[in-house]
Amino acid sequence: MAGGYQWAGIEHRGETVWPRLCSQSGALDLFLQPKDAYFQNLSHWTEQPMVHLLPHWNHPGREGEIIPVWAYTNCQEVELFQDGKSLGRQTPGKFGHGHWQVEYRPGTLTAKGFVDGKPAALQTVETTGPAVSLELRLEDDAIRADGEDIAIITCLCRDQQGRAVPDAAPFVRFSANRLGKIVGTGSDITDHVPVSCPDRRMRAGLCSVAVKAASQAGTLRVYAQAENLLPARLDIPLLAAPRRAWVRPVCAG
Repeated sequence: MAGGYQWAGIEHRGETVWPRLCSQSGALDLFLQPKDAYFQNLSHWTEQPMVHLLPHWNHPGREGEIIPVWAYTNCQEVELFQDGKSLGRQTPGKFGHGHWQVEYRPGTLTAKGFVDGKPAALQTVETTGPAVSLELRLEDDAIRADGEDIAIITCLCRDQQGRAVPDAAPFVRFSANRLGKIVGTGSDITDHVPVSCPDRRMRAGLCSVAVKAASQAGTLRVYAQAENLLPARLDIPLLAAPRRAWVRPVCAG
C-alpha cells in the first residue's frame, strides 16, 4: 500500500444519515474529543512508545459475557492483564493491533507495550463507581482578552475515588461570569439541540464547551452544575490583548 488517508481528521457536519449530524469518520469527533481512531493514528505514525486500550471497563449487567478488547500500540509487543493476571502477549505488527476476548467482570485491565523485550508503555482502564462530581478542564491556554478568543473546555465526571467515569451522562448546565460567554456546547452527534444552547446532556463521560472571552483582562470563571453532582468551577486568567498599531492612511495624489 503506497499510503493511507483518513477522512476526515476532524468530523464535520453532513455526509451522514439521520439522526446523526456527521459521518463519524474522524479521529476527533464533532466537538474535538479524541476518539479511539485518534490513538490508532498515533500507533501508526508516531515513534514515542504508546498503548491505548478499548473499550472502557464499565459494563454493568454484562457480567460473564465475552467482550472484545483491543490495544492500539506502536510497540513491538503488547500484553494484556486482567486484575493482574496475564491474558497473553501478542505481536500486532506495524499497522495491526492487539486483540483479546475477555470475560467481563468489574475490575482492572492493563496493557503493557514492550520494545526490545523491555516495558515501554502502559495504560490501565478500570471499573469506576458512580459519578459524584463534575470537573472542568481547559484544553488550550493563553486565552486573550480581545473579545474574539475562544476557550475550549471539557466537562467530565469523577467518582468518589477521583476516577473519570467513562459512561456518565448527566444533564449539565454551563454558565460564565461577565468576562465570558458560553457560545457552544456539544457531546452527542445525534443531539439536535442547537449548539449555542448552554445546557447539554453529557455523552460517554464527556461534554465540550466553548467560551468566548471578553475584551477586558481578568479572571474568566466558568461554572458547571448537574442534579445530584458536586458542581465545578474553572478559573481562566485572560491575557491582556496587545494594542493594535495605528496605521496612518496614505492618500493618493
